[in-house]
Amino acid sequence: MATSGRMQVGQASLFVQLCLGNGGRLLKRKRSLFAELSDVEVQALEAIVGEAMRDVQE
Repeated sequence: MATSGRMQVGQASLFVQLCLGNGGRLLKRKRSLFAELSDVEVQALEAIVGEAMRDVQE
């Protein structure tokens, strides 16, 4: 993880892959992989992934 508070590309990709594998949500047991993100940030990212999933399905 980058120390600037931003996710590195590999971590962002992992976040998306994990969310896609769980219907757009990050599994609670995987939450620790993204400890630098606040709960609000995780929820916002999950919303983005979920919206993208719905757009693809349409």
